[in-house]
Amino acid sequence: MEEGRAPDHGQLPSPRRPLLRGLGCSRGRIHAAALPVALATACAAAAGTAAFAPGTGNPGTTSGEALSGAPAEPDIDRPQDRSLMLWGGVSPDGDLHLDPAFVLDAPASLPDETGAYRIEVFGAGRVSLVSLDFEMGQLSEGGGGFVFMVPFRDDWPALDRIVLTGPEGTARLDRDTRVPMAIVVDRASGRIRAILRGDAAEARIAAAALEEARADTGDSGTRVLVSYGLPRPVPE
Repeated sequence: MEEGRAPDHGQLPSPRRPLLRGLGCSRGRIHAAALPVALATACAAAAGTAAFAPGTGNPGTTSGEALSGAPAEPDIDRPQDRSLMLWGGVSPDGDLHLDPAFVLDAPASLPDETGAYRIEVFGAGRVSLVSLDFEMGQLSEGGGGFVFMVPFRDDWPALDRIVLTGPEGTARLDRDTRVPMAIVVDRASGRIRAILRGDAAEARIAAAALEEARADTGDSGTRVLVSYGLPRPVPE
């Protein structure tokens, strides 16, 4: 890939290449206009850092069974793929964290080798839907991070929790998690325009209803995806 050239739409660059050259990512609000979906999400995961490499791990499978470490290649060429975005990391102080999960129109991007970390997704009734072992990509300022796009199945039960485990301990998202995040997507191209956290996300979420009303009349060029932890439109 040529220096300074963005990767193809929806595809994560090599985990050995820095993603944030010149993107101006910052904590709280990340401007990602005209960036491919996967690049923008990786930018968000690395907010406030100089470089980010997605974690690596073992390949998953897209069979009807729970997605696990079986060495099978996903079908990533189907149009209109929907993926569950799983992302998070470990701080320089050794604290694991998970960022709010989203369902996005993006092709799969799964770990490619095993490691010391595991991320699991459970549905209602403690049904195991996803289990991936991987190694954490390293951040330039310490700690690590990862972004995976897991093929999302419409016949999955409602998500109940997402659990990340590693040498540092455990982090989880569940139905009680309230960590607001909003992703603003261009309706025409499907590309991410902005990713917002905290107070900025709350403000954008409050405006989402107005955006949708405008969309009904053709006045809005964006749509807002909201997650408070598990992917769902609003907290219960």
